[in-house]
Amino acid sequence: MSKACDLARLLVDGGGSTTRVALWLDGCLKVAIEGPTCNVVSVGHTRALIHFQQLLRQVWAQRPHDIQGVGSVWCCLSTVSSSAAIDALAADLVPLLKAELGDFHEVWFANDLAPLLVFDGRYAQRVVAVSGTGTGYCSTNPITRQCAH
Repeated sequence: MSKACDLARLLVDGGGSTTRVALWLDGCLKVAIEGPTCNVVSVGHTRALIHFQQLLRQVWAQRPHDIQGVGSVWCCLSTVSSSAAIDALAADLVPLLKAELGDFHEVWFANDLAPLLVFDGRYAQRVVAVSGTGTGYCSTNPITRQCAH
């Protein structure tokens, strides 16, 4: 089993016209790539899943040797507009994550406000209030069954 310090954080910022994926270790950015959108609305469900898996495969292949595994995964998917939609998409993405990355301790899926709420894969203490979010904030951790809506 890997030591906790060897476990990276994977951050996915998806939606819009591109998707960005990054691996962080010990507070340092190790790998960052940008690729085709994982926006289900733009490219359809099947193509979005294919793009997601390809990006995971690329970032994992480029990881430095000091990254032995992933401790937490944070996916900000800005096209997810409801708690039901995020739960359904998370159910499709967790198997892809496990297939490409192996096991991990924590996974969060959220809509467009995740970058405000997390920093380096951890909750930021700096966010006090969120307003004017359009469809509203929603997130889920399908492994622990935690949610925030």
